[in-house]
Amino acid sequence: MRRRVETIARRWRERQSPLALVAIGALVGCTTVVAPPPGTLAAPCEVILLRGAAHLALVLPDGQGGAVRYGFGDRAYMSEFGWTQYPWAALLALIGPFGEWTPGALERIDGPGRDVAALAADSTLEAQRFLVERAAAVALAERLAGKCGAPIAECWWLHETDDRYSLWWDNCQSAVAGWCRELGCEVSPWRLAPRWGRFAVEAPARAE
Repeated sequence: MRRRVETIARRWRERQSPLALVAIGALVGCTTVVAPPPGTLAAPCEVILLRGAAHLALVLPDGQGGAVRYGFGDRAYMSEFGWTQYPWAALLALIGPFGEWTPGALERIDGPGRDVAALAADSTLEAQRFLVERAAAVALAERLAGKCGAPIAECWWLHETDDRYSLWWDNCQSAVAGWCRELGCEVSPWRLAPRWGRFAVEAPARAE
């Protein structure tokens, strides 16, 4: 353990990063999502996890022949066009341990008449495809639509929401992890999932 901490500290000094979350993410590990076996799905449909260095989102069917992308994050962090990631994330790092929450925002991008893959292709984020029950995916999209309040003036794709953002308790990773559980996926660990660690979708075990 001591050697691991020393290695993290050395890499930290080498990179001179102001974002302590890099070290924290390395220590706490990764969140693993396992999709349900395709053979158990009565009406399978594809959903896509979009993953970047500091953000996660899900692309879901909207139940009307199109697709919709949902994400969650801190309102100021996501809506400021001229932001620099590190100073704001460092501020959140100071806020988080004390349990203070900041206003959240729901990201919603609709793709009328476009399927999930076509909408996901608009993003520059890494895409991971997996299958879930269509009814569950449509139900999740409808529930999240109900969580969207008024559009935020700075960014047309962001909406006010009563969900709050806190570095350690609820952010884009914990939100997407919860959404995946609603889709019938197994998420490990669950509430103890690292908020800034690696997030990966694994293929389900093959049915015997």
